[in-house]
Amino acid sequence: MPLGGLLGDRIGRVRLAEIGFVGYVLLTYPMLALMDNGLAIAALAYLLIMINTVGAQVGAYTMLSLLFDKRSRYTGVAMGWNLGVIAAGGTAPYLARCGSSSARATNWRRPSS
Repeated sequence: MPLGGLLGDRIGRVRLAEIGFVGYVLLTYPMLALMDNGLAIAALAYLLIMINTVGAQVGAYTMLSLLFDKRSRYTGVAMGWNLGVIAAGGTAPYLARCGSSSARATNWRRPSS
C-alpha cells in the first residue's frame, strides 16, 4: 500500500484508480483460469491480481472522502462504509449458502450433526 500511495502521488489518484479498475476487467478472469495450472503459476497469477488490487484500492480510498464536504467528511465515509458492510456482509454468506449445491442437497436451516 505505501508503494501504491507513492505511485498515486506521482501519477494521480484518478489515474491510479482507472488503471486499477481497468486491470480488474482485463486481468481477473485470465488470472483465475491460470490458477488451475500448478502452484507456481497460481502464485504468480495471485500476485498480479494483488498488485492490481493495490492500485484500485489506493485510488478509490483516497477519493472516497472527497465525495463529502469538510464538515461531514468523516461521518459520511463512515456511514456509507458501515451501511455497506451491514447490507453486503450480513447477507452475502447467507445467500452464498442458499445458492450452493450442498444447500439444496441438505436442509440448510438445521445444523448438521
